[in-house]
Amino acid sequence: MTAAAFEADTPAVIGPDDRAAKSAQRRWRALYLLLGFSAGLPFYMFSTVLAVRLTDHGVALAIIGFFAWVQLLPTFKFLWAPLLDRYAVPGFTRFWGKRRGWIMLSQLGILTAMLAMAFTSADDSLALTALFAVLLAFWTTTLEVAADAWRIELAPTRELQGPLAAANLWGYRTAMVAAGSGALLFADADGSLAPALRALGIAPGWTAAYLLIAVAAFVPLPILAALPPERRGDGGRSAALASGLVTSAAILLALAALVAAVGGLLLGAAAGLGISAKTNVTPWVLGIAMLPFLAMAAMLPRIRAPHRRRRCAHRRRSVPMWISSGAMAPSRSR
Repeated sequence: MTAAAFEADTPAVIGPDDRAAKSAQRRWRALYLLLGFSAGLPFYMFSTVLAVRLTDHGVALAIIGFFAWVQLLPTFKFLWAPLLDRYAVPGFTRFWGKRRGWIMLSQLGILTAMLAMAFTSADDSLALTALFAVLLAFWTTTLEVAADAWRIELAPTRELQGPLAAANLWGYRTAMVAAGSGALLFADADGSLAPALRALGIAPGWTAAYLLIAVAAFVPLPILAALPPERRGDGGRSAALASGLVTSAAILLALAALVAAVGGLLLGAAAGLGISAKTNVTPWVLGIAMLPFLAMAAMLPRIRAPHRRRRCAHRRRSVPMWISSGAMAPSRSR
């Protein structure tokens, strides 16, 4: 369903007889509930759950502190969010449109990153663990950006925005609780769920925890793939899906290589600044966390300037001509 179809099926004011409109709204709320759930599940997997996993493997607390830096990545989503407006994902976009194309690519990114974290759950190489955690954080944040942009296009009014945003947030918060507790239950070899997992042929542990959460986060992708095209006559679904998967694989590999290279440079720069495993990184983390707010403060005059110009122009238009020209007001006879 396209944005135009959504607007046609869901008017701003829904009467008691608008059954089709109510049904359409329920479907979109359910979809955004799933999208929120899919974005919320990975969050603890690269933050709190990962810290517990590293502690379980005997990693030093100072090293675990460095992994907390991964949680700063969503703070900088404004850096790559404009790219989602400027560029489209080849293949997916041809059939499903730009917004859904980015959502589907992000879902694939989340799946591959969590699978990689599952199969390297022994944490023999902390560099690989950090790489996959950064990729998971990046694609989770990209999913949020793309889903928010699509929601704004689907529901351009406040009346339509509210239910979708509420469903999305509810799914996100519920997923964070589910991942935070569920992953630890799956990872506990002696826990209450261990017998049930073994009965299903699943060995409890960190690998199982990340695999099961990855499967749950992947649920919205088949649903998105089954939705109608963005526009009628946009070609075949199978061809778009195949070309989109090939393109997505290339994008995922290229991004992984880029993150690995940038990570190596950053680690080298940190070592050059004297930052090591024994360094108190709290001031550095707080300073980096402040950068987006400082950037917004610096840009605020430019953001407000067009508004002030429009307001001044409106005032000039509303002033009588005899005042703006400097002429004296005509006297009124009593």
